[in-house]
Amino acid sequence: MKKTLLLIMLLIGALIVQAKTIEQEVRYLDSYEIAGNNLTLIGIGNDKKSIVICVNNERSIIERGNEIEISNLKIEPLTIYDLSAKLKLIYSDEDRECDESCSNTACLGSVAEEIEEVQAEEIEEVQAEEIEEPRQPSNFTSISLGLMILAVVLLIIFFSKKKR
Repeated sequence: MKKTLLLIMLLIGALIVQAKTIEQEVRYLDSYEIAGNNLTLIGIGNDKKSIVICVNNERSIIERGNEIEISNLKIEPLTIYDLSAKLKLIYSDEDRECDESCSNTACLGSVAEEIEEVQAEEIEEVQAEEIEEPRQPSNFTSISLGLMILAVVLLIIFFSKKKR
């Protein structure tokens, strides 16, 4: 019984030793090749509590403090910034090479389309606001014109009384 328990402990220890853990800062829309996987940060939550990543054309949303596993790559967001995130990456198969499946073109193409859609919607909203609210002449110009006329009239009255 003791020998079996010792053997199990050694096997578990050997598996733990084989796994490699790194912390990597990943920038928005930059791709990184890690252990035969292509990792791209394609989105950051507004509240900086979650990120959207793409690993070999597979999208995943990960909240800070949670961990997911995709293609023998465990990913955990440690810190999330405005345009980057610090990730804890755990993998065991570092000899694996990227092949045809190691691409994020499908994710990146859809991100570009989403950005274009959002920009088009913002332009339409601005144009709609301009159409709905035509600019009216400001009261400031009419008030200043009235004050200018009043000043000229008072000057005329003042100079005409002074000549008499």
